[in-house]
Amino acid sequence: MKMSDDRPPLAKRLESLREQNGWTKTLVANKLGLKNMATYANWEYGTREPDLQAIKDLASIYNVTVDFLVDGNSSTVEKKYTDTDLDNMIDNAMSFDGEPINDHDREVIRAYLKGKYGK
Repeated sequence: MKMSDDRPPLAKRLESLREQNGWTKTLVANKLGLKNMATYANWEYGTREPDLQAIKDLASIYNVTVDFLVDGNSSTVEKKYTDTDLDNMIDNAMSFDGEPINDHDREVIRAYLKGKYGK
């Protein structure tokens, strides 16, 4: 017999996001600079709620909006990369699927990434 989950939606979202990232409660607490993992655990258990600054920090480490954490609306933040960021990503890519990446492949990938993530 499965027990019902009566936790607040925020608590459920925090647990889900943490598990999606493969993180422990202790790791999240450390990322937030909390002195005690129990503080974060209580947010997931629904026995306490984070303050506004903690919600902002949680949104940042989970790469979601505050709106998503609070009410489930919205989704991940779409990061805008600079041309330099994209160039560095491509230049650091030496191979794909075990095959070396040549200059032509880099230019094709660069064009795709700029189209998807560029300004």
